[in-house]
Amino acid sequence: MVRVFGILALSILSCCVAFAKEGIDAEELPSVAEVFASFVEANGGHTNIQSITSIIVSGRIELADGQEQEFKLYRKRPDLMRLRLELSEFSVDTIFDGESAYRRIVGDAGKGEYIALDEGETESIKQDSTIEGPFYILVRDYGALSLVGVDEVRDEECYRFDVAEEHPSAVRSVWVSVEDSREVKLLRRSMGADDQPVEQAVFFSDFRKVHGLSVAQSIEYWTDGKKTQHLSIEEVRANAGIFDKFFSVE
Repeated sequence: MVRVFGILALSILSCCVAFAKEGIDAEELPSVAEVFASFVEANGGHTNIQSITSIIVSGRIELADGQEQEFKLYRKRPDLMRLRLELSEFSVDTIFDGESAYRRIVGDAGKGEYIALDEGETESIKQDSTIEGPFYILVRDYGALSLVGVDEVRDEECYRFDVAEEHPSAVRSVWVSVEDSREVKLLRRSMGADDQPVEQAVFFSDFRKVHGLSVAQSIEYWTDGKKTQHLSIEEVRANAGIFDKFFSVE
């Protein structure tokens, strides 16, 4: 349930459609509350989820052209975030301090100044600065999801939840495994490379348990039917102990 994808802010994911299974009677579907309860149980319960006060995720991003980047993502409750992307000639630091978002370039010439990000990008980063994933937050905090049916996602039966149209979340749909309650796919709105809105999809796989949470080790991003990026998670550390000052630009 720990998420990585959104905060990378790299115009990733895609518009891949999962086909609804035929013959599923709406009356046979569980309630949103029942699926949510199974999801929470599969992640060690509410107490375990809330006991995660910070998390550090590191790994590699493989781009469509074969280039690779290393990243390290830090999150701390309630909604602090710091991300470093290591490119071939420089690195990029992005920070969210709970209210505002900033970014700077670090190269051979030294560290540049932090630049405040605009309202739109700040809001996107804010939504992705929580430790929990979208399914947990949308059900627990907003009750914004409707269970619309069962789809097949890469040969796996999944409950599909759609987000209320009026809800401001960038996430529009969530797919949760029928078998083991893993969050396996998201569909969300984002801005493309040409600053035009696009629908994006992300697929999570190769899960392992970290402090009782289901954490995907492989995350694929698709756009227009093409895989644009692949995240390989190499290490996840929970409750590592991070000072709040680490998320400050001062």
